[in-house]
Amino acid sequence: GGELTEPRRFNLMFKTFMGPVEDTALVPDHHVPRGILVLVGPGRLAGGVAEVVEEICRLTEDYEVSRERILPSKVWELYAEHRFFGMIIPKEYGGLGFSASANSAVVGKLSSRSTQLQVNVGVTNSLGPAELLIRYGTDEQKNYYLPRLARAEEIPCFALTEPGAGSDAGSMTSHGTVFCNDDDELRLRLTWNKRYITLAPVSTLLGLAFQLSD
Repeated sequence: GGELTEPRRFNLMFKTFMGPVEDTALVPDHHVPRGILVLVGPGRLAGGVAEVVEEICRLTEDYEVSRERILPSKVWELYAEHRFFGMIIPKEYGGLGFSASANSAVVGKLSSRSTQLQVNVGVTNSLGPAELLIRYGTDEQKNYYLPRLARAEEIPCFALTEPGAGSDAGSMTSHGTVFCNDDDELRLRLTWNKRYITLAPVSTLLGLAFQLSD
């Protein structure tokens, strides 16, 4: 408890390989009063968000999640209500606008409780449609999809792994070809085969990795 007068500073990479990593270096402090900001690397994580993360962890028993292969319904509700699937989405599109440090702090805490907790949030805020739309989407695509992703009205997934290719994206055989139809309109013909797609059973929006040619 008490006031946080001096933000914690640390070299995470050094501690990871040369010594123990303090819990408070990765996650929100259990004893930080409401409204106090905890330093996480170069960014800060609001105390209110920290409380929600703690509640999600309290609701989750890793053994039960592994056995039942599903997260508690209340966890999904909290994810949606507090826009955890939109941590990297800018605030102007309804997301949280988190920095990489704040995003990592949330994922780090969730992973300390259950791998499944961090995978669902980690994938939606790294690989996949949101990141691609933010960087390369048209204004029309951003205005439509990003608010829906932030509110969890759309659940994204990202298809990279194939039967013969894993994280080595250069080995992918899935491919797309740009062509013109009979009306001289550009179209894309896709041939793909993917597996091990996180969130695929509940996803409504697919990010697809493939080799493109024209």
